[in-house]
Parts: sequence; C-alpha cells; structure tokens
Amino acid sequence: MNVAVNVKADRKLFDEEAYLRLYPDIAAAIASGNLSSGWIHYLEFGAQEGRRPNDFDAEFYLNAYPEARIAVAQGRAKSAIDHYFRFGRGCGFLPNRTAPRVPHPGGQISPFGGLWIDQQNAASLIEGKLEIGQITSKQAAQLRFFSENGYIVLPQAIGPKILAAAKADLEKAYAGGFPDLRFECGALGRIRLMWCTRCRGNLRRPGLRWKT
Repeated sequence: MNVAVNVKADRKLFDEEAYLRLYPDIAAAIASGNLSSGWIHYLEFGAQEGRRPNDFDAEFYLNAYPEARIAVAQGRAKSAIDHYFRFGRGCGFLPNRTAPRVPHPGGQISPFGGLWIDQQNAASLIEGKLEIGQITSKQAAQLRFFSENGYIVLPQAIGPKILAAAKADLEKAYAGGFPDLRFECGALGRIRLMWCTRCRGNLRRPGLRWKT
C-alpha cells in the first residue's frame, strides 16, 4: 500500500529525496538551475499534477519494523508514516523495499552542524533519555516541541521586575526619552530617524502584551 498525502497542511510529510527519486525530471530541472527544490515544485505544480509527496509504503514499513507497529498501537506515533518521519528515518529505517540506504541517517540535517536535538534521530534520543531517567516527562515534552518547532515557551522564565523594567524602557523610547535612539520608518525612507510626530503618523506602534 503506497501512501500519498496532501502535505500543504503539513510540510513535514514531504520527502525531498523521495520526490526526486520518484520524478527524475524534477531532479534534472534542479540540477540545471531551473528549480530551487522539489518542495517548491510540489507546492506550485506537483500537487495539482497528482504527483506523490513521498514514496512511503506503509505495509512494507510495518512488516519490516515491528517496533513501528508497536509504537503506533501504543499511541507514540499517529500512523506508520508519522513514525517514519519522527523516528524511523533518523534510525535508518527504509520507507519502501527499494529505497536506498542513507550512510549516516542520524546525522545533522544542516551541513553546518547543530545541537543533538537538531539531529535526524533526535526524537529517538529524547525517548531514550526519558526511558533511562535522564530527563522527566515534562522535559521530554519540551525537548520534542523544541526539536520539531525550533523554539520553546518557558512560562515565567523572566521575572515580573525585569518585565516591568523592560516595559518602562520601551514606553520611554516611544515617548522620545532616549535622545540617541533611532527608529526605522519605511514610509519616510530608509534612514534612521528620531521618534517624532512625523513618525507617529506613519509608523504603527505594535500592540504590547505583558505577562508576569
């Protein structure tokens, strides 16, 4: 059973390497400089043309990797393809029986390196740390969120006194209380200006919400 999904709503289910394997014409267009990536082609043309966003075979995957079937049954993965993108790919699992093996499946996605949570097997590493007690369930959830989204929300990480001081300084800046401070106002040009009546009419002041 080959799975094709609409990935416009979920960018994570698009497999760039698989897309280029499936469609050599797109790979050739990228190599010649006529396209920047398979994802751009899929987003603009491929989906409408009925092209598949990946070459994932759920039946093969679940039969080849029993641990994936267990993870789906336990609710640790929503589906076979969800398990592949979150866990399997970083562990070297194949999406179908003819897919080529990746030399370093758990390595960094970026050629410039990164943290361990940037590795392709980060989800498995987080689960492993949780199982052996190195991190708590709350910490695991935070690490998963950061690994998948690139940021993390830490409630009350900054105390109310610091927030109040920052708010006061920002209000003072908008009131012109810092003579050397300059603002950029695109409506008046690219030069940096002092906050003044002219800026006030062209530069929309951002709405501020302060939480303590």
